[in-house]
Amino acid sequence: MATALDQGLVQPDDMFTTFAAQGGIRLGSRHISEARGAPTEPEVSARVALSRSVNAVMVQIGARVPAPVLRASLHRLGLGQRPGVGLGPESRGYLPPLDAKGSWSPHFTHASVSMGHEMSVSMWQMASALATVVRGGEQLPLRLVRAIRQGPQGEGIGFVAPEGERVLGEKACAQVRSMMEMGAREGTGRTVTQDHRADFDLLLSKTGTAERVSTEGCPHDEHRALARAAAEGRSLTPAERAGLRGSRNSGHRNCYTASICLVGRAKGSERELMTFIVVEDASARSAFSHFGSRVAGPPAMRVLRVALGLSPETIGAQAAGVGVRSGGVEVRSDPSEYPALYAASDQAWKGALR
Repeated sequence: MATALDQGLVQPDDMFTTFAAQGGIRLGSRHISEARGAPTEPEVSARVALSRSVNAVMVQIGARVPAPVLRASLHRLGLGQRPGVGLGPESRGYLPPLDAKGSWSPHFTHASVSMGHEMSVSMWQMASALATVVRGGEQLPLRLVRAIRQGPQGEGIGFVAPEGERVLGEKACAQVRSMMEMGAREGTGRTVTQDHRADFDLLLSKTGTAERVSTEGCPHDEHRALARAAAEGRSLTPAERAGLRGSRNSGHRNCYTASICLVGRAKGSERELMTFIVVEDASARSAFSHFGSRVAGPPAMRVLRVALGLSPETIGAQAAGVGVRSGGVEVRSDPSEYPALYAASDQAWKGALR
């Protein structure tokens, strides 16, 4: 979306057909459907499409962007290349190459990439790309911080910001931020933010729910195999690992990766924080339980609240001393259940965040 906006190929209020009456968009021999809860209106705007994750519209918007431009933009955002941060073995992931004619297959590769499929990314790559868009188009290398120590006089810790590189225009990124704000307010992130808005001046969200392809194994099967091997004091053999490809022995016919990017600014604060959480195939399964908003949303909101100096749950829930429902997941506000989150601290910088 940011690339199409930056190239002037789409505007936020441009209208697109949803193909809801046909059960999804058809591209030649290919049929692309929508997730449960998708809009049923015949047409929606580009801003609604991003806020509600409408595949058919994202495919149409992507089709306006020439393949070399789209791929180059994704590459500049860090996809398809090693991050170079020294965090153990690093993978390039997979960004489909252009063919000899300089284009991808329009009905398959190009359409898939436009809605976030047919690529492989690490969590680090995705967090970096999202942060670039949220920041306004300037890419800064992510850094790992081992610890923050407070000085004897309570002085803060100063970080020297690395030099950034502009990869997207500020206007396009501001438009995407507006779409993400709509997503948090009335789109796929609304169930995550609805009980927390009184504590924030700004909330942005973008959820993700991707079905794992058939060549990827089920994480539950892999964990069971690893546990059995560990109990025998060994690691998995290459043959055992190969046997896990495509496995679906844990009762889940389909496996999903659920994620959410959540950005917030607390009331009266000037500081924005982004949290990005990815969950591989949640155990509980019902009609909507594998969605990014339901699986990754509640913990992302709690992490964001604590990082901004707020209580992990809303004040009303703490005062009542009862569990609350956030995105369909029950969470308890009893401090004894979250000692690390409620622990008393003499670090003055925490109080300064409130």
